[in-house]
Amino acid sequence: MIRRSRRSMGLDDRRERIVEAARDCIALSGIHGAAMAEIAERAELGVGQVYRIFESKEALIAQIATDDLAEMRAMLDALDGGPVGLLDEICALVPQSIDRCFDPRRVALRTELAAEAARNPRVAEILRAVDRQGRAAFEELMNALRRPGDAAGDFRARCEIVHVLFDGLAVRSINHPQADRTILTRLVQMTLRRLFA
Repeated sequence: MIRRSRRSMGLDDRRERIVEAARDCIALSGIHGAAMAEIAERAELGVGQVYRIFESKEALIAQIATDDLAEMRAMLDALDGGPVGLLDEICALVPQSIDRCFDPRRVALRTELAAEAARNPRVAEILRAVDRQGRAAFEELMNALRRPGDAAGDFRARCEIVHVLFDGLAVRSINHPQADRTILTRLVQMTLRRLFA
C-alpha cells in the first residue's frame, strides 16, 4: 500500500487519522497521559497540524463522541421494521452490540472518557449532549413499539434500561472478559422482548 504524503492528504483524511490516533492514545494512556505530541506522532502529522484541526483535547473528545453517535445512528437507521419486524431486527443486532461491549480498546476509551467526565465539567457536558442525542434517536426508533396507553415516563425508562444493559456489560467486560456471550445474548434479547413486545 502506498502511503500518501501529508500534502496530498485532505482535511477529512487528516481529521480521521488524528481521531483514530487519539482513540488509541487515550485507550492506552488515559486522557491526561495522551499528549497531543503523542497523538500527532501516531497520526504521522505535525503537532501544529493537529492543533489547526482540533484546538484542544476537549475538541478531540467531542469528535470521538460524535463519531460514536454517528455509528450508532447508522445502525439504527438501517433498521426498517420490514418483514421480520422491528423488534426482531433489534434483537438480531444484540450479538454485534455485545461484541462491541467486550472490545478492550472501545471499553478502555469509554471508561476513560466517563472517568474524565466525572472530574471535568466541560467533558461532562460534551458527553451529556451527545448522550441526549443518542437517547432521542433511540426513543424515536422505539416509539414504533410503544404500548398503547404507555405513560411517557415509563416508555423513556424502558429505553433507558436498554442503555443501562449495554453500558453495564461494557464495564463488566473489564472484570469478567470471559463471560459467555451466547448466554448474555439470549438474556438481553429476552429482556428486550419483555420490555417492548
